[in-house]
Amino acid sequence: KEEKGTGKTLYRKDPRTKEGQLMDRSRVGPPELERLQKSLGSYAWPARLQQRPSLREGGMIKMEWWPRYRVPLDKYDEIVQSWDTANKKGQQSAYSVCLTFGRSHEKARDDLLSVFRERMNIPDTQRTVVNLAKTRWGLVNALLIENAASGIGIIQHLQETTTLPIIPINPTTDKITRMDVETPTIEAGNIWLPEEAEWLPDFEIETRDFPGSSFMDQIDALSQYLNWVRHKVPTDWDMY
Repeated sequence: KEEKGTGKTLYRKDPRTKEGQLMDRSRVGPPELERLQKSLGSYAWPARLQQRPSLREGGMIKMEWWPRYRVPLDKYDEIVQSWDTANKKGQQSAYSVCLTFGRSHEKARDDLLSVFRERMNIPDTQRTVVNLAKTRWGLVNALLIENAASGIGIIQHLQETTTLPIIPINPTTDKITRMDVETPTIEAGNIWLPEEAEWLPDFEIETRDFPGSSFMDQIDALSQYLNWVRHKVPTDWDMY
């Protein structure tokens, strides 16, 4: 502020002498910061509260955040599939991706059960959506498809020709922002991966390297699912 009558500007000296030291413990202490850090997630935390654009070690999703299951459960309360569809088939085209999740009330967790990832044209994608909707746990309870680009026509076709529980999802932000918002759910250990699966290495590489990964189709399907779970009407077993 300006010193009265002198025209000089006075600057308050930062009382902190060490990195990470709190400015005023009487106003915001460790308990408050811990709660805030959990809600933001460790990737967003440095950028929003410590004026760093990203963590020094980089990477939005850490491999140690994923709990692992040896075998899937025999029964789930919900089976949900999240689709990110591509426009066309070709060596340089994006992949069409379907993530299948099982939601367990008793275990209070979401298991990623399978990943389908192929380059396909739109007719093949439409047929595959129908085929994959029949799982070993029964017909899916919800089928999320991004309501953009190729997804618009696919949604319309499936709604006209099937009785599948199609839920169009309208993206409102970019890929990085969408995933950034959902990382606290992963960091909290709510999404489980299998110990072994044929599709697992590609999924781990894409999520580990994001936002620098070569492809982001699995990321898009993942953030779409997490956003849907976070915004759906909560039940007693959603609150974990």
